[in-house]
Amino acid sequence: MNKSQSIYARHSVRAGIAALLVMASGWATARAEGLALQSEGKVSDEFLYLFLHPQNEKNRFTFKPQLNYAEAAGVLRYNFYCSSFPLGPNPTAEDWARSESLFSLFTKESAEAQMAPRLIMMSHPGDGGLTEKSSIVWKDARSSFLSWTDPAVQQAAVVATRNIVEHYEASVYGPRIWGYYLGAQETSEWIPDGYRGHGPDYSVPSRTAFQEWLRHKYGEDRALQQAWGRKEAKFESAVIPPDTENRFPIARYPEDKGQVVTAFYKLPAEQNWVDYSEFVSDTNANSILALAAQVKASSRNKKSVIVFYGYVFDLPASICGHLKAGKLLRNSNIDLIGGPISYRPYSQRLAGGTGGMMGAFDSLPLHDKAFIAEDDLRTHMQPKEVVVPEWYWDSSNKDFKIPSDLTETTGILKRNLAYTAFHGGAIWWMDLYGGGWFSDPGIWEAWKGDFGKSLREIRRNRGEYAPTVAVIVDEESRLYEKFTSTFYELYPTARNAVMGAGVTSGYYYLEDYLAGKVPKTAATVFVNLWRLDVKRLALLDLQIKQRGGVIIWQYAPGYLNPEKGGVEGVRALTGIQVAVDEGKLGSIGVGPLADLPFGGLERISPRIVIQDAEATPLSRYAADQSMSGAMKVTNGIRHILLGDCNWTPELMHRLLSATNVPLVTSAPAVVQANDLAIYVYGLDSRELTIKAPVGKSFAEGGKEKTVKLQKNESLLLHLK
Repeated sequence: MNKSQSIYARHSVRAGIAALLVMASGWATARAEGLALQSEGKVSDEFLYLFLHPQNEKNRFTFKPQLNYAEAAGVLRYNFYCSSFPLGPNPTAEDWARSESLFSLFTKESAEAQMAPRLIMMSHPGDGGLTEKSSIVWKDARSSFLSWTDPAVQQAAVVATRNIVEHYEASVYGPRIWGYYLGAQETSEWIPDGYRGHGPDYSVPSRTAFQEWLRHKYGEDRALQQAWGRKEAKFESAVIPPDTENRFPIARYPEDKGQVVTAFYKLPAEQNWVDYSEFVSDTNANSILALAAQVKASSRNKKSVIVFYGYVFDLPASICGHLKAGKLLRNSNIDLIGGPISYRPYSQRLAGGTGGMMGAFDSLPLHDKAFIAEDDLRTHMQPKEVVVPEWYWDSSNKDFKIPSDLTETTGILKRNLAYTAFHGGAIWWMDLYGGGWFSDPGIWEAWKGDFGKSLREIRRNRGEYAPTVAVIVDEESRLYEKFTSTFYELYPTARNAVMGAGVTSGYYYLEDYLAGKVPKTAATVFVNLWRLDVKRLALLDLQIKQRGGVIIWQYAPGYLNPEKGGVEGVRALTGIQVAVDEGKLGSIGVGPLADLPFGGLERISPRIVIQDAEATPLSRYAADQSMSGAMKVTNGIRHILLGDCNWTPELMHRLLSATNVPLVTSAPAVVQANDLAIYVYGLDSRELTIKAPVGKSFAEGGKEKTVKLQKNESLLLHLK
């Protein structure tokens, strides 16, 4: 039994689930180039798939044209949504007929289609024979969603997964199935139902499971009392922390009311919130692993397991349920982990945006797994007869925009294909509700034409991905965040800033950096290292000394360290002296960042104020001119501390240029590169000078090339 499985066994109150994990761990996981795309022993190096929605009968007329276009382009792997799988313990032939009708749509139209059905597990009372006793209870109402904290829900899901996989593996469709997508909760992406609008789950099953989780973590009441700072604390009386400050619903609270945003939970008084936050993520990760083990057991390890999880850059609040990706990475039953192109902010997934990913997906190949991106772009193509469902929320976003034509659509799709190819993942184009979004044959030229052929060659022959800048994010530190406001934007804006800085970049979890698995880079950006215990602190210090390079810190690194935290914790990590107050964010750059505005909107506690005469100023808070950013060389390492957030590609480009980090482009742009080629995507229309990597030149000659690149334009340059 591996580590993540033993953790699940400790926390599971169902011995049957734990036993299943033990059994399934015996299956050897076959992989090809870190990407498990097996179907009856067949392996494909193609990395574009298509998601269709044939269940929507009103729009089913869009199904056949898109399938035919995909097949003509050589795309033969499909994912599809199906809510009609039987979830009860004893399905009848009639129950199976509803889901089989969807499989038959693919096999009737294509002799080669390989399918990966999206299993939607245990959503509402009635599923799996479950009742309202197993449903979520919010602070203001009982919901219509099942609570995955209830062992009865988990067990019912395992039974349903076993029935579905065994049935279809034994059916005529078995050889045509390449994998199973395991989905549950909000949008089938393991996002706790309703948490952003209502907060925690206060149901009896949730409280009981939380108490059991606390017993396993602390062992005895005395340890719980010490951790929570409460003499009266006991496992049997522990409750889900009440939302006494009305932090939910998440709606720019509390800056709309002019209050100070409190960044972190106060310890030990609010350790119960930290523990509950970890419990939620543990519950989701353990549930995923139980279902994954069942898929492997029931398919005799022939089929891939796909799950969307780890949205560390995108989901707000510590109770988001997505902060245990490390468990999935360490488990051999998980093959592909992914999610949609980031929505934060929505404009960045459209023309001229950076197109960032929701998770630290470059960590996946380090664990012999691959990421899969979901490109659910609402393209320019939608027949007027299509019925748009009421639940399509994208159109309500203030930045929502439909690409105006084929050129704009393919510009966005090419950007996302290039990211996938250079980083070694997979991607599916998603027609979310049967809108016919990919029924323009011109769209498929991006894949089957010269651009797509080159990307397939690049992906097929790439070596280990070696970025110039590593972006490091810590799941554990996120558990300590009290803020649910727009201050949370420090995550996606940091990612987007590096992504668009004109340099190659990779996105990793801190645990992989501490283990020495992340490639050595010229610069490292630490997004959120708020809390490091003595062991992690020592490993971090060792890695920084061994790797060198420029170190860029965001906001308050080390501030929550259990040993020597606060301003001393910040100084110990960065070498820069700071003070704290409750001032207003929003900064203006100086020096290499001269006149560049950036930063948050809130009054924050703590606000980091740099007070170090030996540090070189980089920015000042507009409200009072105190120093918000600075640079200092300590023990031969150049450290940059930016106490303010909401970074931009221009800011990051200037910082990297000022510290002699090798840039590919002379101005901000999205860049992907390896020894075979350089890809550049225009964030806006401007002239760019592009430099070949050291020891390389462009295939047509020369080491520099100046081009006029338009917004949303792709440029792929081969190297020799």
